[in-house]
Amino acid sequence: MSMEEYERACLQREADAEREREAEERKKDNKTYTVTEGFQGKMHYYDIAYRVDEYTDKEIRFFLIEHYLQFVDLLHEAGYKYFDKQLRFTNDIK
Repeated sequence: MSMEEYERACLQREADAEREREAEERKKDNKTYTVTEGFQGKMHYYDIAYRVDEYTDKEIRFFLIEHYLQFVDLLHEAGYKYFDKQLRFTNDIK
């Protein structure tokens, strides 16, 4: 392998690594969730909608606040950020 081929290979690896880093950052930006409270009869509930990836959104409903808080903690550990749809606000506090 000539020095020129070696330099090209190194530059290609660096470019590939940069593209992978950018793809990871885009994935992190999509990690948001939102919470909606409501009532069903006499039951109080919390709906959490969160984005798994750019193609998949999921929603889960909790009737017990303990379960809701545990799930929110898991979302934060996974790198999710709270997003308020009405205010268009993302909580970036660490």
